[in-house]
Order: sequence, then structure tokens, then C-alpha cells
Amino acid sequence: MMPSLRHHFCTAVTGFCAVAVMTSVANANTLANAWDETTLLRVEEANELFANPKTRPNPATAREADYGTAVTLLNIQPRTPGNIEHSAQIFSRLLAQNPDDEIGIGSLYFLARIEQVHRSTPAPQKAVALYQRLIAAHPAHPFAQIAITKIALLKLCDAPDNADKAAALAEVETLIPLLTDPGARSNFDYIVGTACIRHQLGDEKAMNYLIEAVKIGIPIQISSSNAIVRIANLALRLNRKDIAISYYERFIRDFPRDRRTYTVRLRLRELNVQSPEVAR
Repeated sequence: MMPSLRHHFCTAVTGFCAVAVMTSVANANTLANAWDETTLLRVEEANELFANPKTRPNPATAREADYGTAVTLLNIQPRTPGNIEHSAQIFSRLLAQNPDDEIGIGSLYFLARIEQVHRSTPAPQKAVALYQRLIAAHPAHPFAQIAITKIALLKLCDAPDNADKAAALAEVETLIPLLTDPGARSNFDYIVGTACIRHQLGDEKAMNYLIEAVKIGIPIQISSSNAIVRIANLALRLNRKDIAISYYERFIRDFPRDRRTYTVRLRLRELNVQSPEVAR
């Protein structure tokens, strides 16, 4: 297996595995070209290349091609229960063959994703169990870091309304020491902070989680702007005017064209603060 395979398997995992080019693209039947087709979202073409016997000259490349086949089956349109089940069977076989190499670890992650979002009837408890297995076996792996955020989402945001959210929060918070990747930590903090607001689990706790997420950096612009407004609003409720003013001012500086800037300026005026000037 190529040394850079780990990076390519973990390039993007928002439901679709965008895997970067692994080697030269000189031969249309190489695994490199199959992965390249995947990054270009041409999943049908990629699936055909992964199935081509010329991509499978030895057991190692055959294993990688099977992994690619399973990944692309999840995204071939229209999505069908048959393709999803076939993908799960391939991932299960790859995991059983070797649970500790990059393909085995990726297979476990995608088995959890299948139970979370791909089946016609999601199975969140199965997904959580699979994510927990991944975290226990390989806590520092990028897929495990993402799995921690998925558990937070499933426990706090996707659970039934009558679930004990305070107990779920306490359980989720035990995973914090395992978070070593800044991106995963930011996503975790954003999920937990937002959930604390939604389920009334404490304004100060919600504010602190969102502040940490913003400090690390939230890559999605709308999520970043929402977090900043939420922090300022929470700070007002907590009578932390210094924090409220700081984040309202930051919102105007960072998102000057957002339609909410008018209301934010009014809030600052009510706090006897002059709105910051921004370049236009």
C-alpha cells in the first residue's frame, strides 16, 4: 500500500469520500485514475475503473480497488438499497481481513456512516456502536477524530426529543480528552454549543463551547457567523456585556455584508457603543 494512502483516505468525509490522486495518471486503468475520477465526482466512471481487472494485479491493489468500489457504490445515482447493502458487505469483508490497516479503519468508519445516513431506515444506535469501536481501537486516527463529532451529533442533535440530553451531554464530554485534531475539536465544540442552546443545557456552557469553536476557526462561513451572533446573544443574557460587545463588533468586521449587521449595530447602540467602521 502506498505511504500516502492514509492522507488520501481521509481527505474529506462529509458523507462522501473525496480521495486525492495517489500516483500518476498515465494509465487509464490504474487505481490513481479511479481515485481521480472519484475526486471529480464521476462516481460511475470511477466504479467501472475500480472493477477493471487491470487495476487488480496483486492482492494489495485488489484490496484497495474493493475499497474504492464500496466507496463509490454509496454515491452512484440513483442510490438504491441494493448498492448500499453491497457496499456494506464489501466494507465488512475488508474490515474482517485486517481491521488495523488504513483500508480496515476506513471500512469501519464507512460502516458507521452507512448506519447513520445511507440506509433507508437509519440505525443511529448501530452507528454509535461502530464509531465507538473505531475510537477505542484508533483514537488518534483522523477517521476516529471525526467519529467523535458524529457521536456528539447523534447523541445531542439527532436523538429523540424525550431523550435525556443532560446525560447525553455528560457522556459526550468524556470524549473531549481524545480530541487532538483542531478541526474535529472545532466541529465538536460547535455541535455541543448549539445543542446546549437548543436543549437548554446552560447558557454559559453553550457560550464557552462556541467561543472555543470560533477561536479554533469554523470553516463554514454561515456557521461561523451564526456562532458569533449566538455568543454575543448568550453573553447579553449572562450580563457579560464585554463579551457581547466584542462579538457583535467582530460580526460587523468579519461579515459586513450580512443582512444582520443592521440589527447588530442597533444592539451596539443600545449598549452605548459606536459600531466599528469597516471597509466597503
